[in-house]
Amino acid sequence: METLRSLLCIDLQRRAKAWTRGRVREARSTPPRRGWAKEIEPQDRLPWGAPPFVKGGTEGGISAGFVRSLAAIVSSVLLAGSAAAAEHVSHDLTVELDPAARTLRVSDRITLPEGTAEPVEFLLNAAFEVTGSSVPVSKVELGDVEPFFGNNSGAELDVELARYRLEQRPAGGAFTVDYGGVFHFGLGDQKEEYSRGFRQTTGIVGEEGVYLSGGSFWVPRFDDGLLRFELSAGIPGDWHVISQGDGTSRGEDGRARWSSGGPMDEIYLVGGAMEVYRDQAGAVEALVYLRQPEDGLAAKYLAATAQYLEMYRELLGPYPYGKFALVENFWETGYGMPSFTLLGPRVIRFPFILHSS
Repeated sequence: METLRSLLCIDLQRRAKAWTRGRVREARSTPPRRGWAKEIEPQDRLPWGAPPFVKGGTEGGISAGFVRSLAAIVSSVLLAGSAAAAEHVSHDLTVELDPAARTLRVSDRITLPEGTAEPVEFLLNAAFEVTGSSVPVSKVELGDVEPFFGNNSGAELDVELARYRLEQRPAGGAFTVDYGGVFHFGLGDQKEEYSRGFRQTTGIVGEEGVYLSGGSFWVPRFDDGLLRFELSAGIPGDWHVISQGDGTSRGEDGRARWSSGGPMDEIYLVGGAMEVYRDQAGAVEALVYLRQPEDGLAAKYLAATAQYLEMYRELLGPYPYGKFALVENFWETGYGMPSFTLLGPRVIRFPFILHSS
């Protein structure tokens, strides 16, 4: 099975590179039209996917990182039968952000899958204090944490972790844990930008914005498997925050709400004070979040989003989310996540980025 997946991945890489060279040239020469992507019915969406803008080099006019993502998608499709039946830890998160105080407070309603091994233990960033739990939990020796790390959990980051154990199995497999604390780790050294391409952080909640990822360990981590989530976040008056899946960066009640819509490796929460631009690309909402108003730049990215969604729909099938968002970060990055991309303020304004990354 592993050999078959490897061969298919290699073949897809070759075919994708050849096919997309012609399609990218065609997309560049076609005048963008509002809403020109074909309608995608909700029942046709698949429980997998990758955004058209991903980090990586370019080859033949397309992101090499995206081509690698195609190969990963093929592997996941081959396992779709077993993955569809698998159960995952589910998180229902109520988040409160206080940028001025640099604090993050979370109430997480967790549902464990049937058959979860005992004792039930989880990891959490040691910066947090657990303030309550519907079942008794106790801090235990950290020990070997390797089994907790998923594909994108940021194991290479220098993160101080705490390990907790449930003292009894929760009825129905569901329980709530409350925690919070100051969460502002700053950015890595400037030299990291030269060695890795981008500076990194364990996590930031501050007036400059918010950046939380799997490597932040801001959500209890039970194992190295996938997870699902629903998220509601209280944010300042001029803020928008973005995560994977479908939802809103700011609703009428002033809260952001996101739903993963399927299994994920980790949970992101990014954003800050933003100007929001939107347009429809068929059934998909195209979004651009900028730190300052810039109508012309936003219009270019909205048009490019519609073109790429249509181009990759022909290659991969229906886009699996209700939105694709381009988000401007508060430091230089070039990250791709399911349903959005996070680009730095200089990167986002390079003219070649629209059609090469």
